[in-house]
Amino acid sequence: MREFIKNTIVEFIDKYCKENNLENIWEEPIVGFADANSKYISNLKNIVVDCHYLPSDYLKNPKIIVSYFLPFKREIGKSNDFKGPTSSKWSNAYKVTNKMAQEINKYMILKIEEKGYRGANPTDIDVFDYSILKSKWSQRHIAYAAGIGTFGINNMLISDVGSCGRYFSIVTDLDVKPDKPIKEERCKYKIDKTCGVCVKKCEVGALTYESFDRFKCSKNCKKNVEVFGVDVCGKCVVELPCSYRKPIK
Repeated sequence: MREFIKNTIVEFIDKYCKENNLENIWEEPIVGFADANSKYISNLKNIVVDCHYLPSDYLKNPKIIVSYFLPFKREIGKSNDFKGPTSSKWSNAYKVTNKMAQEINKYMILKIEEKGYRGANPTDIDVFDYSILKSKWSQRHIAYAAGIGTFGINNMLISDVGSCGRYFSIVTDLDVKPDKPIKEERCKYKIDKTCGVCVKKCEVGALTYESFDRFKCSKNCKKNVEVFGVDVCGKCVVELPCSYRKPIK
């Protein structure tokens, strides 16, 4: 079932790119399976925000949350490695990936249903609370629960192939053994204070070694809406020791 899910995503991306005349800007996806009824998932209302949704808000008697990471090819990250406005390549990659992922989810659910299981797409509900700038369905926390990676001080999740990309998920009742969160720390700054490059990359001071000002970050991201139609920045995630791999101790 694990290979089936991964192959379904890979095959869809290839088909989607051909049908829409798009360049394939993604490396091989990483897929994880979180226990939909684990203590960690049940506690997301305390970990993330008190209005965070639970898998049962989307599907009755859920078992698994399929989480997947679509890593950007390095050329996308490198295009955004400079001081100033976000690159057009990075902004476009963000938009294209978000749009495609919704089609991936629909296709994945269809394939799962063909095998006699059920699935639901979390984005069917408005999942972002703009008053507090927090998601009611945190893709990164779901991915952590699915054993895909651990958090860096920039709040990005560091997978086996780094943190430069996008996370998505579906809720299902697939009969598959869930993965467990990774316990080994992957952020070099958290390990021995020898990094912190992401903090230096933040040009507006939203990210520090001790905290993250999401409102200051959001204000900066919104500058790109008029230019590219999407509020992104991405400076704190590109060309880091953890951008395209997990750092070696």
